[in-house]
Amino acid sequence: MKQYPYEFTARIRYELLENGLKISWEIDHDGEDTMYFSIGGHPAFRIPLLEGEQTADYSLTLTPSTEHLPVQYELRNSLVREKKKRY
Repeated sequence: MKQYPYEFTARIRYELLENGLKISWEIDHDGEDTMYFSIGGHPAFRIPLLEGEQTADYSLTLTPSTEHLPVQYELRNSLVREKKKRY
């Protein structure tokens, strides 16, 4: 790919928990040079699941995590520059 010339393998794992869904991403860089990337996951849920239920019968709770803090990279012509800043 001209705009994203890196060799990589991506794995997405979905785990149904008792009261939730865990989505894990694993990215392996198969090349030698530095590979810049970000993940843009957009999960969707089909609700209501059962006849007689309403959308209001469901809720989604997100638990914040500081395990992976985002970093912002400047772009030039859709490509990453070396300059970056932490949020």
